[in-house]
Amino acid sequence: MKNLFKLSQLPKYSIIAIVIFLMIPTSGIIAQCADPSANGDCDGDGIINQVDLDDDNDGILDTDEGCLTSADIIADFTRTGDVSVINDNEIQLTPARNIASGSIQSNNKLNFLQDFSFDFEIFLGTKDLNGADGIALVFHNSPLGVNAIGNFGAGLGAGGIENGIVIEFDTFAESTNASEFGDTFNRSIDHTRIWDSDTGDSDNIVDGDGFESPVFLTEETLLGNIEDGNWHQVSVNWDASSFTLSYTFDGVEVGTVSTNLPALYFGGATDVFYGFTASTGAFNNDHRIRNIVTDCVDTDLDSIINSHDLDSDGDGDFDAIEGSLGLTQDAIDDNGRLVGAIDQNGIAVSVNGGQDAGSSRDDQLVSSSFVIPDDDNDGVDNIMDEYPDDPNRAANSYYPARGVTATLAFEDLWPFIGDYDFNDTAVSYNIQSVTNAQNQVVQLVFEVLLVSNGGAFNNAFAFEIDGVSPSSVSNITGQELSGGVFSLDGNNAESGQTNLVIPIFDDDSLLGVPITVTVDFETPLEITANAPFNPFIVVDGSREMEIHLLGKNPTNLGNSTPQVTGNNADTDGNYASAKGLPWAINIIGPFIVPLEHSPINEAYLFFNEWATSGGNSRIDWHQNRSGYRNVAKLKQ
Repeated sequence: MKNLFKLSQLPKYSIIAIVIFLMIPTSGIIAQCADPSANGDCDGDGIINQVDLDDDNDGILDTDEGCLTSADIIADFTRTGDVSVINDNEIQLTPARNIASGSIQSNNKLNFLQDFSFDFEIFLGTKDLNGADGIALVFHNSPLGVNAIGNFGAGLGAGGIENGIVIEFDTFAESTNASEFGDTFNRSIDHTRIWDSDTGDSDNIVDGDGFESPVFLTEETLLGNIEDGNWHQVSVNWDASSFTLSYTFDGVEVGTVSTNLPALYFGGATDVFYGFTASTGAFNNDHRIRNIVTDCVDTDLDSIINSHDLDSDGDGDFDAIEGSLGLTQDAIDDNGRLVGAIDQNGIAVSVNGGQDAGSSRDDQLVSSSFVIPDDDNDGVDNIMDEYPDDPNRAANSYYPARGVTATLAFEDLWPFIGDYDFNDTAVSYNIQSVTNAQNQVVQLVFEVLLVSNGGAFNNAFAFEIDGVSPSSVSNITGQELSGGVFSLDGNNAESGQTNLVIPIFDDDSLLGVPITVTVDFETPLEITANAPFNPFIVVDGSREMEIHLLGKNPTNLGNSTPQVTGNNADTDGNYASAKGLPWAINIIGPFIVPLEHSPINEAYLFFNEWATSGGNSRIDWHQNRSGYRNVAKLKQ
């Protein structure tokens, strides 16, 4: 039975009796930290604080008491790659040479169930014109642990690290042609943002189809020239109650993301590694880091940080007793420290590597058997549960990301090239997946907005999900259907299909009208297909005339090789021309469609290069960069 007991729940006189009882073991003057300095020995165990993982010897690791690590950059971090030690407080992550990468990863972990903040300084070299590539701060739960290091070049040494996110300080324009920005390279290209480390090379991320732009957690913030030979101050803050990560650069806030990072990006882990990486490619710079300073938590505001405080919440009960292992008074001395041998890391052998904080930070809870509440008993603690009162739901995930939309644009004259303007049907969308504690999908929510209907045809729009049976759905709601294109089963899935087909709308006059379609499943299920699944349009009411993304298959009711008269540009039915030109594209973020009868390659000047390369070249073709667009041919 879970102990959710709080003193405030008892009558007044009962509270007095209990507090008196608990205060008896701690009577007298507590011998708190003898020397809190980095080279001091707080608990007198012979291991200095900068090396000791449990400074006060209460069995709770310093990281779990709201303090990250000492400022000893040598002792507290594992070095990988082209790293060099400059002095006791400064590391060179990469020298100024091409094709280099370096990583330092903390030997301690961060607890994302607790607030934390820390500062550090970075040096990004002196080469502004030909400097690259930058420094990254990475939080991760990689199987490689402290030895994790990612891709060099645009990956900043962090791209490809599993189960993590990256805060980048990027000093390269992500372009192979510097002349696009002028001979003097006068565009301010140094920038910062947050991205998912699993996805690879930062600005060079491409999915298997080669059609997706990078997915970032935050927008890009330009920093001016930071390859200026100066040290720059960075401050990072995590607010566990609101799931908000924010950071400043030289005192100015430059990025904030509010989302359940452990659930969505750390593979469910709440204790994760953190570290710093840097890399170079065809260009280089001297990348360094120094002065990693942690702001440790002081729960009871007694001017003694928790990692040095034997009673962190000031409730009269020692932290060692309030920890997660349920230790008794016999395990501690009169000052509240654990008795017995310690290991080389300063951790008491009796706790076998350390205990969690338990109730040591809650002055209303004094029981060592306290656990984090799980009100709906689904096995996911309330603090991690996005639906704490619903046992059938636990988490949300989004494509492309929470609060971010993608755009699907179609040319509806397939299999002819037509005017190739991609404004015939364009939709902005976001897909929310609701999962239970077993990570099975219980609901999908499609937020769709028709943003362009420039063609002469009246087109319909739908999603197919491979490997999911229509009968697995209990009901679909929110569709905008007049009944002229799709035949529906009783659950509003399209009938006659092997895979689930979810019609969204069949009348493209609904320009600018938000549509929310909700799909509820009979029982939770595993969905192996990746979002955005298989979106398609049906052209002008002709049910067999489906247009899909390149390489996707038609549904049971579609025909990828229709008999047509004229110049058929897609004879093999893979929704691409012989040169690889598609009839449908998927772009992360907003997209400005071309004007009517303006071919997309005349509006976006590198579209053909991107498309004919299979999506491997000019992956940023749609971005608003100098020389990339002919704005006179874009709808404004």
